[in-house]
Amino acid sequence: MSKYKHYVGTAWVGEYGDWARNAQLITFDHDDLTKEQWDTLETLSDYDRIEYAMAVLDGDDLSEWESGDE
Repeated sequence: MSKYKHYVGTAWVGEYGDWARNAQLITFDHDDLTKEQWDTLETLSDYDRIEYAMAVLDGDDLSEWESGDE
């Protein structure tokens, strides 16, 4: 079972005014990512972030996004 809920074709509005329509969205517990993973997520392009977060939560190989020298 996944640690996140994955919504496709959904619309949403965030508390800071961000919004999307007909978008993919995942929801999960903040603590499911480490501080380092949140830092990596911050450096990624907008389009890579959802794939990275799903990979982290699914326990997949992260070498595509994380360098081994940290």
